[in-house]
Amino acid sequence: MTRTTLFICGTLCGITATVATMSTLASAAPAVIELDPLKLSPQLYTPRFENDYVRVYEYRIKPGVNDPMHAHPHGLVYVLAGGKMRSVTPEGEASDHDLKAGDLSWREATLHALENTGTTEMHALSVELKPCPAPAPAR
Repeated sequence: MTRTTLFICGTLCGITATVATMSTLASAAPAVIELDPLKLSPQLYTPRFENDYVRVYEYRIKPGVNDPMHAHPHGLVYVLAGGKMRSVTPEGEASDHDLKAGDLSWREATLHALENTGTTEMHALSVELKPCPAPAPAR
């Protein structure tokens, strides 16, 4: 075999091995799970304001409705119309909450599913904090 033939064969084998490895890695990578509640349940969430620092949205959930597992960063929740809610963690731990209109609470970053276990629609306003950009260097 000539050097050119050996070079071409080696290059083709290298490309084939690289493509096979990339395909294997791509198929082995875990699927990205969507956890943004506004994308998962757009029928329950209404965006109101967003910038580099916060995202604000309304949340309405009727009695008996379930909101699937989703995530929130740190933020505030202001209840506009109260209700009875059940929050369930990924580990299956449930906690019940009797929310009243006017309640204002801090929410740590969380991953949970929700269910309206009451008889009224629960309505809240949520303010989620975004990571702050690094300050500009001093001149």
